Amino acid sequence: MKNLFLTITFLLFTPSVLFPQWEQLDDFQSVTIRSLASNGTKLFVVIEGQGIFLTTDFGNTWTPRNNGLLGYAKIVFRGDTLFSYNGGSLQKMYINDLSWLHIPTPVAPIAFTASDSIYLIEGIDFNVYRSSNYGATWTTNTPPGAPYVLVMGKHGDAFYAGTTTGVRRSTDTGYTWTVAYLGQYLISALLAHSSGFYVNAPLVWRTTDTGNTWVEVDNGLSQANIIYSFASSGEFIFAGSGDNGVYVSSNPAIGWNEKNEGLTPVAIYSLAVAGDYLFAGSSQAGIWRRPLTELTPVEEPGSGDLPQFFELSQNYPNPFNPSTIINYTLPVESFVTIKLYDALGGEVKTLVQNEQNAGSYQVELKAEELISGIYFYRMRAGKFVETRKMILMR
Repeated sequence: MKNLFLTITFLLFTPSVLFPQWEQLDDFQSVTIRSLASNGTKLFVVIEGQGIFLTTDFGNTWTPRNNGLLGYAKIVFRGDTLFSYNGGSLQKMYINDLSWLHIPTPVAPIAFTASDSIYLIEGIDFNVYRSSNYGATWTTNTPPGAPYVLVMGKHGDAFYAGTTTGVRRSTDTGYTWTVAYLGQYLISALLAHSSGFYVNAPLVWRTTDTGNTWVEVDNGLSQANIIYSFASSGEFIFAGSGDNGVYVSSNPAIGWNEKNEGLTPVAIYSLAVAGDYLFAGSSQAGIWRRPLTELTPVEEPGSGDLPQFFELSQNYPNPFNPSTIINYTLPVESFVTIKLYDALGGEVKTLVQNEQNAGSYQVELKAEELISGIYFYRMRAGKFVETRKMILMR
């Protein structure tokens, strides 16, 4: 009987050992956390109504960092410099400093990103401003058809602006901008990752070709929700939602998994990785943390032999005559269609239309009945849709 009592006591008083789950930190439990930023060892947080705080022991203790702070709403790291913006001013603090430095701007910044000496901000006058000398002088150029820029980021050689009407892109360090698709969606969260560039629209879309094509990668996400935030650690990507907690994926083309054990169902406005933890900033429920080892399970043996993404390759040769090969990959079993269209969008022929297992495939197109010119081929597999151009030259 004594042993039974000890077993029951152990189960009642050590749930975190038996049942891994999120931990709500003691500080700021009932406040709203709008923004988190980490350089790997130091974690800064924006506490609504209180200012900016720092932890160097992964959330056990916090110290304020408000000396010289003129306003605050969002923070972001660029190298060893922390920037604060969207509070009426743009400011910066070097990693070991105690006070904020003001960066003069022509307007109050609503969105901000930086790379090397290039600063980009979006102001309340709906214009994007660019500085190539750390904010000493600014020039302006507005993304086309973008009445309001909400967030900006960089991936590869391109800058991106998430707006109330889709994504805009600049490949010349912010001098000029073009429309980069998803015009029907409001974009408020971005993530630059080795597997592509991700945006919320309102779930998750990805581009791997500098915004020329986009693929919806939201299998496993609640369709009635909105993704508010992203973070990553190695191959793993985390997404914070409006009221359905945190999702994790090592391959968004395949799907996402909920990781909400012990987490109050509130909006997750911000995510950040610091040390061996993922931190989540929530609406009116403070800061939560969870060890990465509980969120990133080891890949099952043999799964690495399968393709990791849906992919439609460029046909080869191209231009072609009299035939060409189209390669494509499926990470999961899917019903696949590949159709050929002429330059006016008219359907010419169906190349593939059946259920296929995960794997790599190819199909040959013979041009016996086709005339010279430009054609397009489009692949659909689940929610994956991609179109490429080919040229037949007789």
